[in-house]
Amino acid sequence: MPLPAPVVAASTPTHLPDELWLHILTHLPAKDVWASARPLTPQLTRLCEELATSTNTMRNFTVGISFSLGAGARHRWYDIRGTLTFSFQRFSEYNARYVLFGACLAHPSACYGRAMEKWRGICGGGGGGEDGAEGLGLREEWRVQYGYEGDVKVVRLPKLIVASEADGGGVWCDWRELFDAYYGVLRGDAAAEGGQGG
Repeated sequence: MPLPAPVVAASTPTHLPDELWLHILTHLPAKDVWASARPLTPQLTRLCEELATSTNTMRNFTVGISFSLGAGARHRWYDIRGTLTFSFQRFSEYNARYVLFGACLAHPSACYGRAMEKWRGICGGGGGGEDGAEGLGLREEWRVQYGYEGDVKVVRLPKLIVASEADGGGVWCDWRELFDAYYGVLRGDAAAEGGQGG
């Protein structure tokens, strides 16, 4: 007569060594790791965040902004729309939660000069906390993409900071906020504003 299968509590995962969890997590899609596995236990939270920052996951993200390249503040139907896309550069030396996205690409590339002029106008003439750039992440809609052919999600990133010219330009993003926004994980304030999870 076969023995009955052992009963395992479904509410909490059994304790496994970090090495085994990391091996398991590397075989899951990034969205499942971030949105489903990370909130389960403090151990999984730590390991999922470690995995997100130590692999190519972060390096595959791009952050962009689209705007009208026409003169004036209002978009007209005949204006060309431009997109500036910033790619991963490095983690901050001073605050491990922030990642610099730089190496700006403009689309259409023939409009690079005009796009950079509009970008400086959006930022208030500079970056790094000047009055015009304050709250830029909350004011603007950002195009976040994972991988070359990944989905593009249009999100708000309230903690985004415009990088100074000394940092090479670009934007500083709170990488946890970036992951939460891209993978549809809502927390606190966002849930209270009537958002829906994904």
